[in-house]
Amino acid sequence: MNFDLNTVQQVITLLTGLIGLVSTAIATFFAIKNFIANIKTKNSQEIWGLLMNIADAAMKEAEASALIGAEKKEFALRVINSSCEAAGLDISDFVEQLDTYIEDTVKFYNDMKSQNQIAKNNLSEQK
Repeated sequence: MNFDLNTVQQVITLLTGLIGLVSTAIATFFAIKNFIANIKTKNSQEIWGLLMNIADAAMKEAEASALIGAEKKEFALRVINSSCEAAGLDISDFVEQLDTYIEDTVKFYNDMKSQNQIAKNNLSEQK
């Protein structure tokens, strides 16, 4: 077999890229495995903190969507459950608490939005 220098360089580049890709995949696998192991060893307070962060992000996504009313809450709960399931996190002990957290957060947001609108109306009337 006669290979020219260009072909050999391309093969070496390809093999180097594949080795880099495989090592990155292996490192990513162990990082994810370690992350999941860390989540599983967290205490209830730490898990609740993670759940609130996930819930906040899910509610922001729901608010930005075209969904309305209860559909937003259902969407947020689906996102939370999917995220936790993917991470291997059992949230069965937190379902009621999570539901209350979402309800309270939505009520607070709506109250602040309403107060802001009232303040804007009062300012425009004073002008």
